[in-house]
Amino acid sequence: MAMGCVMAEALTLLVPSLSQINASPYKLAVILDFLSGSCAEFKAREEELRYLRAIHAKNVAEAQDARIQQKRYLNLAAQRQLKGYLNLESEVSQ
Repeated sequence: MAMGCVMAEALTLLVPSLSQINASPYKLAVILDFLSGSCAEFKAREEELRYLRAIHAKNVAEAQDARIQQKRYLNLAAQRQLKGYLNLESEVSQ
C-alpha cells in the first residue's frame, strides 16, 4: 500500500508533462489522482485511530494534534480527488 501511494504521489507531478509529447495525460492522471487521494484518506484514517487512542488514554494534546492532522489529510484527499474528477471530465469531453 505504501509503495503504491508513493508511486502515485510521485507520478502525479510527472503526468502533465506528457501533454508536451502529444500524448493525452488525462487517462493516467485520473487513476493517479484518485489513487493519491485514496492514500491521503488512508492517512486520515490512521490519524483518526491515533485520535481515538489518545482520547482513550486521556491525552488531550495528542488527541487535538491527531484531529488537526486528520482534517489536513481529508482536505488533501478532497483536493486530489477533485483534480482526478476534473481530469476525468477533460478526458470524456475530448
